[in-house]
Amino acid sequence: MSKVIITVIGLIIFARCLKEERPIQPKEPGNVHTQTLTMGADYKWQVYFDLGKNQEVGRHPKTDWDLGFTCCDTAHNIVINSSKMMYALHTDQFNFNAVTDTAGFTANKKRDMPSGNLDSTALNGWKKNEVFIIDRGYAPDGSHLGMRKLQLNNANMDEFTITFGPLQSNEGTTITIPRNVDYNYTHFNLETGGIADIAPPKDDWDLIFTQYTHLFYEPEETPYLVTGCLLNDSKTRALQLEESIDFEDIDIEYASEILLEEKRNVLGYNWKTFTGNGYEVDGDQLFIIRDREGFFYKLRFIDFYDEEGNKGTPTFEFQQL
Repeated sequence: MSKVIITVIGLIIFARCLKEERPIQPKEPGNVHTQTLTMGADYKWQVYFDLGKNQEVGRHPKTDWDLGFTCCDTAHNIVINSSKMMYALHTDQFNFNAVTDTAGFTANKKRDMPSGNLDSTALNGWKKNEVFIIDRGYAPDGSHLGMRKLQLNNANMDEFTITFGPLQSNEGTTITIPRNVDYNYTHFNLETGGIADIAPPKDDWDLIFTQYTHLFYEPEETPYLVTGCLLNDSKTRALQLEESIDFEDIDIEYASEILLEEKRNVLGYNWKTFTGNGYEVDGDQLFIIRDREGFFYKLRFIDFYDEEGNKGTPTFEFQQL
């Protein structure tokens, strides 16, 4: 058999082993959905939303938790509940009983940054057996929830160990906080002394509608409670569009070329403006979101009131691209 024939036969066999190349058909965009969620006029609720399912997937009163312990096995970070305007005081003390009031520590006040960056949290860089004073913030009715002291004893891949108690007492309770990689955080309530069932598993949601503490810097640093929308810490990415473009003209080609941001307050709160008599929503503020499954969406807010005129009821329009 000649070399030419052998070569031709080999090429035929090789071609049969290759998968047939088929042109990729552009995916049709999904329907445009309009969704309304109720946080309450006093912003009592933290509400979790799944874009793919177009439904609320969880809610709880914002006062149900104080601390969130990271569940990923590569970090030992702790967040505080900024929806209550909480803060922490660094004491630089390692004797739990030696800390009984705030005297001498007020200059060391720290808060979590609204971006969600774990390098910019109130308890960032904690040391073993370090004692912190925790201000638990405020309830929806404006009442102060009190102070606690917290000693961070240890952390490993499976759990955290902490000691906590009333600020003016020498009595402390030591407890182990388990870590579950199916969640972003294990949440803990300093008042009840127990684990709090808060967020859904991290693969079950994209957005959380909540109050949170924003830090203004003009003329000086000022914390302020704002109401808005945050991203799933570990899964969801987004960007607010700066250029002028119509909602209807945003397609998958446009969205897929955009560099999205990781900070959790990309959607934030300023899609609405307080006019003195109420809130006015800017429907021209447009957002691109990539959900935890990798699908792209465009989204805009269109209202902040229910049919009876009660605030705390964001309505938004979105479409899968």
